[in-house]
Order: sequence, then structure tokens, then C-alpha cells
Amino acid sequence: AICARCDGAPMKRIVEWVVAKLYPDLIGAHTESKHLRRIASALTGEISLPKLSDLVVEELKTALSADAAALFLKQEDGSYRMQAERRCSAVFKKSWPCIPKEFVARLGLDEVRENLFFGTAEDLKRAFPDAANLIEASGRKVAAYAPMAVNGKTIGLLGFSYNHNIEIQYDRSYVLTVIDFCAHALERVRLSECEQLARQTAEVANRAKTEFLANISHEIRTPIGVIQGFADLLLESGGLSPNQRHWTSVIQRNTQQLTGLIGEVLDISKIEAEKIEIEKI
Repeated sequence: AICARCDGAPMKRIVEWVVAKLYPDLIGAHTESKHLRRIASALTGEISLPKLSDLVVEELKTALSADAAALFLKQEDGSYRMQAERRCSAVFKKSWPCIPKEFVARLGLDEVRENLFFGTAEDLKRAFPDAANLIEASGRKVAAYAPMAVNGKTIGLLGFSYNHNIEIQYDRSYVLTVIDFCAHALERVRLSECEQLARQTAEVANRAKTEFLANISHEIRTPIGVIQGFADLLLESGGLSPNQRHWTSVIQRNTQQLTGLIGEVLDISKIEAEKIEIEKI
């Protein structure tokens, strides 16, 4: 109706206003989701933890429009070691291959909480005066970091920085969502690698046990055969007293039972080693 009365001019202005307001947000949402889709796509196949770490750092660096990014993952000994980085300065990589223990508590890694730091290099130096020289040497003007947690347990830390001392506009909710998604992706791959390693270790141990049983069974079988043979000779000699014949019979009977048990152990070893031979009689 408006278009009919006003030759469409007001409607055109309304459409232009809606597009101006919504289009940038739609484009931004599409761009933001693109990085998550790439990480999710990588998880559909087999990917190692180092490769996924590199992918996460690359996608987050691009998604957050950062000039540099680094990922630290928690190790079994409780330390946080640099797993992947993009365009970090040589000074930073040499000085911080691991996060110093004295900074772990200040970075909020001891207890899981929403701790997203975002500020200038001066803010960072005030928060970490002991690292002031490193911050200056790195040459970054704006820096940010956030712990990565899964199921209430910290698994690492993500840090990113900018070369220019400008006011960075960022969506806190989006940043935390992306970091949480990446944390779960990294933990999933790490658990998968741990399970695979445990399975391989168990298989090696099982093969070693099977080989041991087979070898020890053969080694025991040899002296048992000698004992049984001499027991048979004693019984056939005819010069034994009734008590001696009884004792020799006990030896013969028990060696036969032991030989049977050893044979069963060998059969089990062959089954586990997939070398059992079935003979039809």
C-alpha cells in the first residue's frame, strides 16, 4: 500500500535501513561459523592432536582477526606447554615454551572460571609485572588470553595479540563460545589418542604374555618328560618294593596330569596367537 501511494520510495528507504542494520551481522555470523565448521569437519576423520592444535590456532587467529596466537595444553605433570602458535615473536617462543609456574595462578588456571582478559600491553604489564620485559620485547600492543576448560577441568590456555594499539571490538559471548568449542575438540582428540595408546600397550602386553606362556610351557615340558620317562623305567624294572612302586606310580600319575595342564596352556597360547590348528579325526 505504501509503494502504491508513494511510488515505492518509503519502502525502498525501509529496506535500505533494514539491510544496513542486519546485513553486516548476517555476514559476520556466517564468517564466524565458517571457522567452527572447518574444525568440526576435521573431527570427522582421523586427525592427530598436533594437527588439530595447528588448525585451532590458525582458525582462531583468523576468526579473532589477531596478528598472533598461541595454544598451551596442560601436561600430565601439571605444566602448560606450548602446543601450537602462529606468528609469535622469537623472543616469546624462546622465553615461554611453557607457562611459568608463578603465572599459572594469576592466569586463572588453578580454578575454572570465565576468565577472559582483553587489554593493552600496559594492562598486561600491570597484571604481570614480572613479565614486563617480555611483553615489551614481543612488540604486541593489545593482548588477550582465556583458559580452556572441559567438564570443569582446565585443559589449556589460548592467547592472542595484536600489533596495533587500537580499540578492539569483540563479542565476548562469541569468543568464549569459540574457545569452548575448540577446547572440547582438542580434549576429544587427546582422549582418543590416549585410548589408542592404551589399546596398543595392552595388545603388546598381551602378545608378550602369550609368548611367555608358550616358551615357559615348552621349557617345563622337557624336564617333566624326563621325570615321567624315568618313572616308567622304574615301574618296568620289577625290582621295587610295594611302597616304592606306589611312590613311583604317584610320580607317574602326577607328571601325566601336569603334562596335560601344560598342553592346555599351550593350546590357549595358540588360540590367543591365532595359530591354533584344528584337526578333524
